[in-house]
Amino acid sequence: MKETVTQNDLRLQRGVKARQAILRAAEHIFADKGLEGARTDEIARRAGVNKALLYYYFKSKNDLFQAVVEETLEESHRRIMAALSAQEPETDILLHYLEALFEALAQRPKYLPLIHRLVLTDPRLIERLMKRYFLPRTRKLAAVIRRGVRKGEFRPVDSVQTAISLGTLAISYFSWGSALKTFLHFDPFHPKNLEKRKEEVINFVRYGLFKNPEAR
Repeated sequence: MKETVTQNDLRLQRGVKARQAILRAAEHIFADKGLEGARTDEIARRAGVNKALLYYYFKSKNDLFQAVVEETLEESHRRIMAALSAQEPETDILLHYLEALFEALAQRPKYLPLIHRLVLTDPRLIERLMKRYFLPRTRKLAAVIRRGVRKGEFRPVDSVQTAISLGTLAISYFSWGSALKTFLHFDPFHPKNLEKRKEEVINFVRYGLFKNPEAR
Protein backbone atom coordinates (compact mmCIF):
# COMPACT_ATOMS: atom_id res chain seq x y z
CA MET A 1 0.00 0.00 0.00
CA LYS A 2 1.50 3.30 -1.08
CA GLU A 3 1.99 5.84 1.71
CA THR A 4 0.87 9.41 1.11
CA VAL A 5 2.61 12.51 2.42
CA THR A 6 0.16 14.68 4.33
CA GLN A 7 0.30 18.43 4.89
CA ASN A 8 1.12 17.64 8.50
CA ASP A 9 4.18 15.63 7.38
CA LEU A 10 5.35 18.49 5.18
CA ARG A 11 4.92 21.02 7.98
CA LEU A 12 6.84 18.74 10.33
CA GLN A 13 9.67 18.35 7.82
CA ARG A 14 9.86 22.09 7.28
CA GLY A 15 9.86 22.62 11.05
CA VAL A 16 12.73 20.17 11.57
CA LYS A 17 14.74 21.82 8.78
CA ALA A 18 14.10 25.29 10.17
CA ARG A 19 15.14 24.28 13.68
CA GLN A 20 18.32 22.65 12.38
CA ALA A 21 19.12 25.73 10.29
CA ILE A 22 18.77 27.90 13.40
CA LEU A 23 21.04 25.58 15.41
CA ARG A 24 23.72 25.54 12.69
CA ALA A 25 23.66 29.31 12.31
CA ALA A 26 23.75 29.83 16.07
CA GLU A 27 26.64 27.39 16.44
CA HIS A 28 28.82 29.52 14.17
CA ILE A 29 27.82 32.86 15.62
CA PHE A 30 28.05 31.79 19.27
CA ALA A 31 31.47 30.23 18.62
CA ASP A 32 32.72 33.44 16.99
CA LYS A 33 31.10 36.03 19.27
CA GLY A 34 30.07 34.30 22.47
CA LEU A 35 26.69 34.51 24.18
CA GLU A 36 26.91 38.22 24.92
CA GLY A 37 28.16 39.24 21.47
CA ALA A 38 25.68 37.14 19.47
CA ARG A 39 22.45 38.75 18.25
CA THR A 40 19.29 36.77 17.58
CA ASP A 41 18.42 38.83 14.50
CA GLU A 42 21.82 37.92 13.00
CA ILE A 43 21.26 34.24 13.79
CA ALA A 44 17.78 34.33 12.23
CA ARG A 45 19.11 36.08 9.13
CA ARG A 46 21.91 33.54 8.70
CA ALA A 47 19.45 30.66 9.19
CA GLY A 48 17.08 32.13 6.61
CA VAL A 49 14.13 32.38 9.02
CA ASN A 50 12.32 35.24 10.69
CA LYS A 51 13.07 36.16 14.28
CA ALA A 52 9.61 35.13 15.48
CA LEU A 53 10.25 31.55 14.32
CA LEU A 54 13.53 31.50 16.23
CA TYR A 55 11.67 32.42 19.41
CA TYR A 56 8.99 29.84 18.61
CA TYR A 57 11.57 27.06 18.94
CA PHE A 58 13.81 28.68 21.56
CA LYS A 59 12.32 30.89 24.28
CA SER A 60 15.45 32.98 24.79
CA LYS A 61 19.00 33.46 23.57
CA ASN A 62 20.20 31.49 26.62
CA ASP A 63 17.92 28.58 25.71
CA LEU A 64 19.25 28.63 22.15
CA PHE A 65 22.85 28.70 23.38
CA GLN A 66 22.24 25.71 25.63
CA ALA A 67 20.47 23.81 22.84
CA VAL A 68 23.40 24.40 20.47
CA VAL A 69 25.92 23.14 23.01
CA GLU A 70 23.82 20.09 23.94
CA GLU A 71 23.17 19.15 20.32
CA THR A 72 26.85 19.50 19.41
CA LEU A 73 28.00 17.40 22.37
CA GLU A 74 25.28 14.76 21.97
CA GLU A 75 26.25 13.99 18.39
CA SER A 76 29.94 13.43 19.14
CA HIS A 77 29.17 11.66 22.43
CA ARG A 78 27.04 8.97 20.73
CA ARG A 79 29.75 8.26 18.20
CA ILE A 80 32.57 8.11 20.76
CA MET A 81 30.66 6.00 23.29
CA ALA A 82 29.73 3.54 20.54
CA ALA A 83 33.42 3.13 19.69
CA LEU A 84 34.33 2.61 23.37
CA SER A 85 31.51 0.07 23.87
CA ALA A 86 32.42 -2.17 20.91
CA GLN A 87 33.07 -5.86 21.52
CA GLU A 88 36.59 -6.11 20.09
CA PRO A 89 40.21 -6.16 21.30
CA GLU A 90 41.22 -3.20 23.43
CA THR A 91 43.81 -2.10 20.88
CA ASP A 92 41.10 -1.83 18.22
CA ILE A 93 38.74 -0.03 20.61
CA LEU A 94 41.41 2.55 21.34
CA LEU A 95 42.18 3.20 17.68
CA HIS A 96 38.50 3.43 16.79
CA TYR A 97 37.98 5.85 19.69
CA LEU A 98 40.72 8.11 18.33
CA GLU A 99 39.23 7.95 14.84
CA ALA A 100 35.74 8.78 16.16
CA LEU A 101 37.03 11.70 18.25
CA PHE A 102 39.15 13.08 15.44
CA GLU A 103 36.34 12.83 12.88
CA ALA A 104 33.82 14.42 15.26
CA LEU A 105 36.14 17.40 15.71
CA ALA A 106 36.88 17.62 11.98
CA GLN A 107 33.21 17.59 11.01
CA ARG A 108 32.25 20.28 13.56
CA PRO A 109 35.05 22.87 13.43
CA LYS A 110 33.10 25.22 15.72
CA TYR A 111 32.86 22.56 18.45
CA LEU A 112 35.93 23.60 20.44
CA PRO A 113 35.47 27.39 20.13
CA LEU A 114 31.91 26.86 21.35
CA ILE A 115 33.12 24.90 24.39
CA HIS A 116 35.71 27.61 25.13
CA ARG A 117 32.95 30.22 25.01
CA LEU A 118 30.82 28.08 27.30
CA VAL A 119 33.56 27.83 29.93
CA LEU A 120 33.67 31.63 30.11
CA THR A 121 29.90 32.08 30.01
CA ASP A 122 28.23 29.60 32.37
CA PRO A 123 30.32 27.58 34.85
CA ARG A 124 27.22 25.77 36.15
CA LEU A 125 26.26 24.58 32.69
CA ILE A 126 29.78 23.37 31.90
CA GLU A 127 29.81 21.46 35.21
CA ARG A 128 26.55 19.73 34.31
CA LEU A 129 27.79 18.90 30.81
CA MET A 130 31.06 17.58 32.18
CA LYS A 131 29.14 15.15 34.38
CA ARG A 132 26.84 14.10 31.56
CA TYR A 133 29.31 13.76 28.70
CA PHE A 134 33.01 14.07 29.53
CA LEU A 135 33.21 12.08 32.78
CA PRO A 136 31.38 8.97 31.46
CA ARG A 137 33.60 9.05 28.37
CA THR A 138 36.80 9.36 30.39
CA ARG A 139 35.78 6.59 32.78
CA LYS A 140 34.90 4.24 29.94
CA LEU A 141 38.17 4.96 28.15
CA ALA A 142 40.13 4.44 31.39
CA ALA A 143 38.37 1.07 31.84
CA VAL A 144 39.42 0.04 28.31
CA ILE A 145 43.01 1.00 29.09
CA ARG A 146 43.00 -0.98 32.38
CA ARG A 147 41.70 -4.06 30.58
CA GLY A 148 44.36 -3.68 27.92
CA VAL A 149 47.08 -3.42 30.56
CA ARG A 150 45.77 -6.52 32.38
CA LYS A 151 45.71 -8.51 29.13
CA GLY A 152 49.22 -7.42 28.22
CA GLU A 153 48.11 -5.45 25.15
CA PHE A 154 49.21 -2.08 26.59
CA ARG A 155 52.27 -1.00 28.49
CA PRO A 156 51.73 -0.44 32.25
CA VAL A 157 50.28 3.09 32.50
CA ASP A 158 48.00 5.15 34.71
CA SER A 159 44.60 4.65 33.06
CA VAL A 160 43.05 8.02 33.92
CA GLN A 161 46.13 10.08 33.00
CA THR A 162 46.47 8.16 29.74
CA ALA A 163 42.78 8.70 28.94
CA ILE A 164 43.28 12.45 29.41
CA SER A 165 46.42 12.42 27.27
CA LEU A 166 44.72 10.54 24.44
CA GLY A 167 41.90 13.07 24.22
CA THR A 168 44.36 15.96 24.34
CA LEU A 169 46.35 14.56 21.41
CA ALA A 170 43.39 15.11 19.09
CA ILE A 171 41.86 18.17 20.73
CA SER A 172 45.05 20.26 20.89
CA TYR A 173 45.47 20.18 17.10
CA PHE A 174 42.04 21.74 16.58
CA SER A 175 42.50 24.19 19.44
CA TRP A 176 45.71 25.50 17.88
CA GLY A 177 44.44 25.39 14.30
CA SER A 178 44.47 29.13 13.68
CA ALA A 179 47.95 29.51 15.20
CA LEU A 180 49.27 26.66 13.06
CA LYS A 181 47.89 28.34 9.97
CA THR A 182 49.51 31.67 10.90
CA PHE A 183 52.95 30.47 11.93
CA LEU A 184 53.47 27.30 9.89
CA HIS A 185 51.77 28.66 6.75
CA PHE A 186 49.57 25.68 5.93
CA ASP A 187 45.87 24.94 6.25
CA PRO A 188 45.54 22.52 9.20
CA PHE A 189 41.93 21.77 8.31
CA HIS A 190 42.48 20.80 4.69
CA PRO A 191 41.25 17.19 4.27
CA LYS A 192 44.74 15.92 3.37
CA ASN A 193 46.29 17.60 6.42
CA LEU A 194 43.53 16.33 8.70
CA GLU A 195 44.04 12.79 7.44
CA LYS A 196 47.80 13.09 7.89
CA ARG A 197 47.38 14.37 11.44
CA LYS A 198 45.01 11.52 12.31
CA GLU A 199 47.52 8.96 11.00
CA GLU A 200 50.34 10.56 12.99
CA VAL A 201 48.31 10.56 16.21
CA ILE A 202 47.33 6.93 15.74
CA ASN A 203 50.92 5.89 15.04
CA PHE A 204 52.14 7.89 18.04
CA VAL A 205 49.67 6.02 20.28
CA ARG A 206 50.46 2.62 18.76
CA TYR A 207 54.19 2.94 19.36
CA GLY A 208 53.87 4.73 22.69
CA LEU A 209 51.23 2.52 24.33
CA PHE A 210 50.90 -0.82 22.53
CA LYS A 211 53.23 -3.65 23.52
CA ASN A 212 53.11 -4.95 19.97
CA PRO A 213 52.65 -1.86 17.77
CA GLU A 214 53.22 -3.73 14.51
CA ALA A 215 50.32 -6.13 15.05
CA ARG A 216 47.10 -5.33 13.20
